[in-house]
Amino acid sequence: MNNPTPGTIENLLNDENITRPLKLQIIQVHYVGLQVYVQFGISGPPQKTSLVTLSDGDKTMQASFPCVVIEKATDMALFKQYLIINIKDYIFGNPGRGNPMKPMLVKEFDVLENPGHRIGNQDLSADFGSSNMLQQPHQNMQQPPRQMMAQQHQMHQQQQPFSQNSSSYMMQNVQNDDEAPFQMANNTRTNSNKMVNDTKRDHPSFFPISALNPYQNKWVIKARVIKKSEIRTWHNQKGDGKIFSFNIMDHSGEIKVVAFTDTCEKFYELIQENNVYTISNARVQTSRSRSFDSTNDYEIHLEKNTNITPCQEESSVPTIQYNFTTLDKLNDCDKDDVIDVIGIVKEDLGVSEVYSKKTQKSIIKRELLIVDQTLTSVKFAMWGKPAEDFKGEGNPVLAAKKARVGDFQGRNLSLYANSIYQINPDIPETRALRNWFSSLTQQETFQTLSNSTSGSFGNLERKTIAQIVGDPQIGRGDKPDYFSVKATISYVDEKKTWYYPSCPNCKKKVIDNGDNFWACDKCQGDPIPQPKYRYIFTFGVSDSTGQMWMATFNETAVKILGVEADEMYELSVNDESAFEEAFKSMQFKQFVFSFRAKSEYYQDTERMKYTLADVHPLDFVAEGNTLLEQINQYEF
Repeated sequence: MNNPTPGTIENLLNDENITRPLKLQIIQVHYVGLQVYVQFGISGPPQKTSLVTLSDGDKTMQASFPCVVIEKATDMALFKQYLIINIKDYIFGNPGRGNPMKPMLVKEFDVLENPGHRIGNQDLSADFGSSNMLQQPHQNMQQPPRQMMAQQHQMHQQQQPFSQNSSSYMMQNVQNDDEAPFQMANNTRTNSNKMVNDTKRDHPSFFPISALNPYQNKWVIKARVIKKSEIRTWHNQKGDGKIFSFNIMDHSGEIKVVAFTDTCEKFYELIQENNVYTISNARVQTSRSRSFDSTNDYEIHLEKNTNITPCQEESSVPTIQYNFTTLDKLNDCDKDDVIDVIGIVKEDLGVSEVYSKKTQKSIIKRELLIVDQTLTSVKFAMWGKPAEDFKGEGNPVLAAKKARVGDFQGRNLSLYANSIYQINPDIPETRALRNWFSSLTQQETFQTLSNSTSGSFGNLERKTIAQIVGDPQIGRGDKPDYFSVKATISYVDEKKTWYYPSCPNCKKKVIDNGDNFWACDKCQGDPIPQPKYRYIFTFGVSDSTGQMWMATFNETAVKILGVEADEMYELSVNDESAFEEAFKSMQFKQFVFSFRAKSEYYQDTERMKYTLADVHPLDFVAEGNTLLEQINQYEF
């Protein structure tokens, strides 16, 4: 049992040094709403905050938990009464008027367990640390934003007197983790002599990234570059321009930095990934491209007078922090979830050129097969310059932050605009993967979650056709359902359309110009003298319980027929009887079919579509063993 540590709150009350983390129990959770943090020396717009009563088993206190901090540690729905937590980082603010108690702001914590009951017999009326910063929260939530901001600005001015330039202060980023990193050094007045002394320390004062906002224009940050983009150009009625961006991080968070035209040319060569810089005299504004996984509501725009200076001493600024998900857990993720992963590149599946509907241009795609200690493999896609620059020699370790989960032909992963990746990062997980991979023999079998070149689609649930067709839930959810079925091909109609002429580059359908040349509307390139033919047709399958229709495309059709569509097309033109015989040769063959089921609507009529994702010849030994296991489950 992870009981809270008695005496913790008493020591906090007496300003005694306490070894972190603080093990406390949540007694009550009061949702407060939007609050400002002026008592902690933090300016800026209000943030979502929960006021929480904590207990050490003997005494209670109150603390403010920013909702962004809660969401990093657990789900908001799980942050509730009786939870026992480890508070790893916190700060105290200045007492409010009429309240001698110091308010506490929690910056980082871990969840231990929830015993489901209160530990100790505390007097809940004796809360230490109640803050007048949090008074009348619900009233504020009902007011218009401008009125609320005006009231909070007025409260800010009353509680923290400034000089005429209210922005002339710096937020200290103290390098010692045991010191409060969010103390405010006022140029004219302070509430304690300690603050004045803090401003005279030898190390510089830095503003935390998490406190940046458009209302603050005097700051200096010290941060590490974790991602840098290429230079892009634009052309419009207003003229031409250039742009590049880079992402930076410090102990408090991450933010995107954008440089246009003049500043783009000035700083592009200076900025290098993994290096640390100080940045000042730049503009903070609301992010223009806020995505579902955005780590910051704001972004920094570099200006002509922006100062960026490389730092020689880098140990005080953290490197990329990962929260890895093992590959065997990918089936528990939803489509488009964003996760951190690490794996060994077992195989480089090569590059291809893919046409982008969004940009109307082709882009390079590289697919990798990565594995980890769970003996699971999955396809991993890289795009653009990372795909071109990647070197797969020597089975490198690939770590990715914010990789996107896909579900096309099973589970897969890919990088996208906000993703960050490293090859062979210097972290313990890399060394562990290296040691594990070097100890492998040829006997290990990997569970494949993607439709890889080996032809395996993963361990899908086996069903009969009657179970699939008769279940009203299958295929009618938000996502397609995947199953496998052992069945025999019972009907094929070679008279129907079974192919289409495709572009050799983008695989889209091409149009015959009538002059022995073909045109691709997507690529818009030179006329194509000879298209590449690809399969597309539907066939019937049966088992002892019923029949169903499956749609198949080129890759799976080749596995069934054993010949490419180009060869089949030549037969259909030059030898019709041989073509019919070859096409019908697939009839009455038995396979294990892996497929997806998804309900679609056509002209307001629902129809269930079963699309073949992979096909496997029968392994008679494995099928026999499966039947024996099923027989042994019966009681005779």
